[in-house]
Amino acid sequence: LHAADWSGVREVLTRVAAAGWSEAQLSAAIEVEHRRPFDLARGPALRAALFARDDRDHVLLLTVHHIAADGESMLPLVSD
Repeated sequence: LHAADWSGVREVLTRVAAAGWSEAQLSAAIEVEHRRPFDLARGPALRAALFARDDRDHVLLLTVHHIAADGESMLPLVSD
C-alpha cells in the first residue's frame, strides 16, 4: 500500500512505549485508555492502543464504541 492509503491510521492507532512498566502501571494505563470517551462527532468509533513493553512483548487494546459493534459481532475477532 502507498503511504496515502494509511492517512487515517494515526487517528485510530496509538503506540505507547511501555518498556520497564510494572504490571500495575500497564493495567492502570490500559484502564485509562479504555475509559477515554469517544468523540462521535469527529470519529472514529474504534481505537487501538499498542503498548510496547519490548521488541517482542506487546499488548494490543482495541476499544470499540457500541454504536460500531456489539458483543456478538466482536466474538470472531476476540476468538482469533
